[in-house]
Amino acid sequence: MSKAMNDDLAPRMRELRQKIALATKWGTQLDAAQDAAEKLINASFGLVAYKEQKWAHDLVSASEAFLAHYPDKSLEIERLFYLVERKRVKNVRLLTSWTASVHGYSPNMHA
Repeated sequence: MSKAMNDDLAPRMRELRQKIALATKWGTQLDAAQDAAEKLINASFGLVAYKEQKWAHDLVSASEAFLAHYPDKSLEIERLFYLVERKRVKNVRLLTSWTASVHGYSPNMHA
């Protein structure tokens, strides 16, 4: 059932990414980002729905069920909820170890 509900996920994400890129107003960008985040949370639940033997009717229960099976994905789910809730996030520069190594940054350097 979840596969049928998420069959259009890849094309829909491409469409939303394009919409965000072309948007000239914050509202349009936020609408598209919120829609994408909701789709991704529901799709993540689809990965574990068969294990749960029940359907999640809201994003919070869907994400909780997903995180019960994939606790290492809590940061990604948290970021999706920032988009769902339309929260502004401070402009913080994050360096991953991969980015740092590619650009020659030392882990002790400050941006």
